[in-house]
Amino acid sequence: MKKAVLALATSIAEKQVAELRKEMNARITPAEQAAQVDEATAHYQTILTKHPDAHSIVESNEYAQWLDTQPRYARSAIEAAIKAGTAEEIVEVLDSYRAARPRAAAPAPAAAPAAQGRADAAALAEKALSQAKSRTPSSLSDIPAGTQVVTDEAEAIKGMEPTALLDQMLSMSPSQRDEYINRVV
Repeated sequence: MKKAVLALATSIAEKQVAELRKEMNARITPAEQAAQVDEATAHYQTILTKHPDAHSIVESNEYAQWLDTQPRYARSAIEAAIKAGTAEEIVEVLDSYRAARPRAAAPAPAAAPAAQGRADAAALAEKALSQAKSRTPSSLSDIPAGTQVVTDEAEAIKGMEPTALLDQMLSMSPSQRDEYINRVV
């Protein structure tokens, strides 16, 4: 009889413990998930703060070429750091990549023009315009000397590619569009 009571008490206790574990897991799981999300966010934020283009770097051919130039022992460590490393390890890898392959020199960010006055703002604007790169032509028709010069706006619009015509029409005010359509039609 003692054994039966002990077995019954043990089974009841095990059921209660199982229910309590289930209840505790149900409460802990959302908290753990939130903590994991916070950790992941902090991980990516640390990396992207230092290297905002980290994803494009790791997927680039230049990165693959750089990785191939590394010794085998370093290459496996770099790959492990990128796949499952800490944010600090990934930043170190990207720093090493950047040190070996520096980016084209980007202009340093300028201070706010309002704080520098109108003269400084004009100088900054002129400097930015002088540093701005022109669009590289993708075909001969993009080169101004590659097409005939049209002096009539209506003729110029008739000879445009559909995308260029769309851009031109979108740059017009509604009254200018109506005026043009009335002239053409």
